Amino acid sequence: MKYLVELQFDHAVHFGSSIAGFGIEDVDETCHSDTLFSGIINQLAAIEHLISDFSLKNFLQEFNSPTPPFRISSFGVVKGVDYFLPKPLIEPDFFACDSSVNKYKKDFKKLKWVHLEDFHKWQKKSLSSDDIKGYFVSYDNEPPPKSPPFSKIHTKVQHIQDRETDATQIYHTGQLFYGERVYPFFFVDFNSKSLSWEWFVEALRLIGISGLGGRRSTGYGKFCLRYEPILIGGDESAWPKKVCESNQHTKAITLWSNVLNHQSEGQYLFSLLAPKALSENDCFVYNLIIRKGWFFSNSSFCQMKRKTVYMFSEGSIFYRNVEGGLINISPDELPENHHDIYRYGLPFTIPFSI
Repeated sequence: MKYLVELQFDHAVHFGSSIAGFGIEDVDETCHSDTLFSGIINQLAAIEHLISDFSLKNFLQEFNSPTPPFRISSFGVVKGVDYFLPKPLIEPDFFACDSSVNKYKKDFKKLKWVHLEDFHKWQKKSLSSDDIKGYFVSYDNEPPPKSPPFSKIHTKVQHIQDRETDATQIYHTGQLFYGERVYPFFFVDFNSKSLSWEWFVEALRLIGISGLGGRRSTGYGKFCLRYEPILIGGDESAWPKKVCESNQHTKAITLWSNVLNHQSEGQYLFSLLAPKALSENDCFVYNLIIRKGWFFSNSSFCQMKRKTVYMFSEGSIFYRNVEGGLINISPDELPENHHDIYRYGLPFTIPFSI
């Protein structure tokens, strides 16, 4: 069962970037699926003793089975009732034969987000040149209607001080602020038999209190659920009241059902992916990103550096479904009896005609 989860951040967030300069902690403009998974598992570890007949160790082992307990996507963004996904890396078919889009080609490649309605047309191979002009043509000195600003990044100067010598060192850290009426969202394909949906949602609420991403000890990453999670394809009477009161919002949720149930062998990746096995014949177009950094365990209170891995990024297109799994990224010098550290690498895909 696929659920749509929308979040409301009222504070700065810090989704650490793996690419940064000396003395600079840069930020990503989105939260990847592995970061979200880590937050969920850390909270489940904290409340494991409250959940009857639940073992987190056994729960994690289920993610390498043919039917994992759940799959999650990376973040998309919704501004008001307009949903946006990471732009597919494939080039639209009409680019090769429609000269009217030549002046937009370079800028279109730089786009990070595409509107849900255009994504649906794109996955059906019916996207036209008129559809993409809304990302670049503006009126009355306003941003283009399909390319509004979603967030702002600020750089904050901070310093660390040596406890023994009082020597100080200046460094810079990035802060991400979501714009007005802009809310991140993600999908959960939930099939767990050992963990109830109610406990999963409770874990999300606890993440909202403790924070998602980095620099949580200074108040970053706190959020609340914008609505109760919405079951895609479910009974509309069970949807949140505010959603049902808006015809545009109801239409958008219905469109999601069409997008997720599109029939095609090709697959669009809406998460990070660490494939179990892969051949050249599986990939159509893709991008790889580096994932590294530090971990902190709520159960052991240990902080160490994780192993570095490369993963397929959002927007990659595959000819068929590709299996992924959890990667063991435990450092070689992990303390004795410490639990293993995993990075989430299961795919959340959407059918996409190639």
